[in-house]
Amino acid sequence: RKMCREIVMNGSRRFVMSLMRPGPDAATDPGDSWVAEVGVVLYIEELRKMEDEDYMCECNAIQRVKIHRVVNPGDVGNKEEYVRAVV
Repeated sequence: RKMCREIVMNGSRRFVMSLMRPGPDAATDPGDSWVAEVGVVLYIEELRKMEDEDYMCECNAIQRVKIHRVVNPGDVGNKEEYVRAVV
């Protein structure tokens, strides 16, 4: 939700999606998760706000990118935040 709200506010229509796997201690330490080194840039064609404060979007994959580093590794596995990365 937070990422969708920020996309709506700043007009950005692209974001990166990558694989994430919980690490062995992820149950007690959400930061103990693994994020892939490569992600896919998704372009939002249409973004609709649903009645229950959720969003539904239609996206197209436009390119692959290398993820150089995660900016907020403590938020990996945190469902209230989204992971930011340098690509």
